[in-house]
Amino acid sequence: MRDQLGRLRQGRTQRLDGSFPTELSGLVEDLNGLLATQASEAERARSNAGKLGHGLKTPLAILGAEARALREKGDAASADAIEHEIEAMNAQVARILAAVRAVGPRKAVGASTVLTPLIERLVGTMKRLPRGAELKWRLTAGGTDIEVPVDPRDLEDLFGNLLDNARKWAKSEVRVLVARTADSTVVAVDDDGPGIPAERRSEVLAGGVRLTNTVPGTGIGLSIARDLAELHGGALELDACDRGGVRATVRIPFQAIR
Repeated sequence: MRDQLGRLRQGRTQRLDGSFPTELSGLVEDLNGLLATQASEAERARSNAGKLGHGLKTPLAILGAEARALREKGDAASADAIEHEIEAMNAQVARILAAVRAVGPRKAVGASTVLTPLIERLVGTMKRLPRGAELKWRLTAGGTDIEVPVDPRDLEDLFGNLLDNARKWAKSEVRVLVARTADSTVVAVDDDGPGIPAERRSEVLAGGVRLTNTVPGTGIGLSIARDLAELHGGALELDACDRGGVRATVRIPFQAIR
């Protein structure tokens, strides 16, 4: 049973299977039932989050149309005010939906993800977005089997936000490094864009801050990524990279995910 519990914590199984002593059979059955219930609740929460996001799209789109109509009539001040509120609502909704969708460590029992294929899929998605195909994408992995017991949907949101931020700001190239250290799994995303001043990096990670309006976005992507990293016992740090842009480094310590 100890071996089965270890496999469960590592994400290599989603339930306890095998032969157990009679006196433990009731406990095993209850535990498997609890795991199934938790998985069902997490899936229902994600489904409801998707419905909420879809339901808010129409009223926000209507407000946007009203703002454009006001601008065309010469009422730029009112249009600006409405568009500012729409942007704030979109940012808040995006952050709430990311939090609801997140599986988190307590809901991730039985989950395990190999990082390199997941990041390769995300890079493929980035290439289909504006400017994505124009950039050079480099992925360097310290092995094809680097794995973390984190639900893939959390990792897709985390690294999807980091890669999307790099896509928007890079001049010509985005580099991704996947590696293991003595105590952590590390993923670093570098871009060769204008970078973020050191004194404003913590402000950007707090969310809702846009350093410029020249690039579309809500200003919360990095904040969502930080929240997801911390949810799994890790951290997100922003630094300057050798190409002059931003290096976003995610560290997930082994002891936090065992």
